[in-house]
Amino acid sequence: MSPHAFRRRGRRRDRPQGDRVERGERPQRPQRTPAPPRTYPACPVCSEPVRDLASALTHRQSGTPAHFDCIVKELREANPLGPQEKICYLGGGVFGVLTWRVEGNPATFVIKRRIPYEDPRTPQEWKRELQAEGQSIVGLPVMPEPEESPGPGQPAP
Repeated sequence: MSPHAFRRRGRRRDRPQGDRVERGERPQRPQRTPAPPRTYPACPVCSEPVRDLASALTHRQSGTPAHFDCIVKELREANPLGPQEKICYLGGGVFGVLTWRVEGNPATFVIKRRIPYEDPRTPQEWKRELQAEGQSIVGLPVMPEPEESPGPGQPAP
C-alpha cells in the first residue's frame, strides 16, 4: 500500500496553538444605501408593468416599451398565418413570417415576408437610459452622444 494512501488533508488539529498571532477585528464594511424603488413603465398592450426592459421592444403607436410577447400577439392578429407558417424575430426590430421547405428540419426555412416593427434610426430614450444603467453597473464609461460631423468643405468647430 502506498504511504500516501492515508495522508491527512486540510489543517492539522494536533499543531500547537500557542504560536498563533491574534488578529484584530475586521474593519466594518460601509453600509450600502438601498436603491430607490424602480418604477416600471406599463405595457401599452396589456397594461402590466414591463419589468424586463432588456427584452422589450418599442411599441409602434405609443413609442413606449412593450412586452415582446404582447408585440408578437399583436402581429399574429394583424398578419394571418398559413398552415406551415410562423412569426419569428429576425433581429434589429424586424419580424419575419417563416415557412419550412422540409418539415421538421429547422435549418431549411424560408423567410416569406419581413415585418419591420422598430425603426433602428429612431432614437428611443428608454433604451439609452437602460444602456447607461447597464454600463454604470459593470463600470464602463457611459458613451457620449455622437456629435454631428461638419459637412464637406466646412471647418470643424
